[in-house]
Amino acid sequence: MYDIDFFKNSNNLKDKITKGFLKNSDYENINVELETLRKKFPYIYNIETTNYCNMKCVMCPRTMFMTRKNIWIDDKLFEKLISDVKIHDQKNLEYFWNWIENDYKQPLNEVSENGFYFSVISRHLVLHGFGEPFLDKKLIQRIKLCTQKKIPTYFSCTPATMTVEKAEKAMEAGLGVLKFSLDAMDERKIKKITKVIWKSDVLLMRFLVKLIVKKKLV
Repeated sequence: MYDIDFFKNSNNLKDKITKGFLKNSDYENINVELETLRKKFPYIYNIETTNYCNMKCVMCPRTMFMTRKNIWIDDKLFEKLISDVKIHDQKNLEYFWNWIENDYKQPLNEVSENGFYFSVISRHLVLHGFGEPFLDKKLIQRIKLCTQKKIPTYFSCTPATMTVEKAEKAMEAGLGVLKFSLDAMDERKIKKITKVIWKSDVLLMRFLVKLIVKKKLV
């Protein structure tokens, strides 16, 4: 859940930079303009509840760069963070989405990372970072806390740590969007990428989708 006003209001400046109208020497002026556009309080976009992961994916920055120890987020810190989350009201979201489609020229229903970013992440608190969310022992409890505060939540995971039971509990706790990260369709390629063996269980994911629809968890 990012600052949609900043994204919209800074777009003209971004265009000037990407089209070469502003140079490195304009750094100070760019910084001043950005300061006038941003809100004076931080937007909480993403909370990493754990950085534990059972994989070593070859393309992941966690595999290549992470040096901090594995932890779960402190309960009091999590509660403090979600108390500071600012939720967009529906009117502002619809105004932003209209601008995205008509001025930014990005279809919201496009099946792409951009379509997902603008249609889903703009209105959800992201609950993943360098770790696998389902390795957080208190994940369901954290989702419930967000739901109680009317904070929409989303995270991405791999089927390696997900079961139908876990996913069902997350959705029943109020999780808004669950995204599967599937790097390949066969076990040999999955092992090559992730360095662990797990089944590319497309059937499991299909079953979960049917369960969600049947139980009206969306």
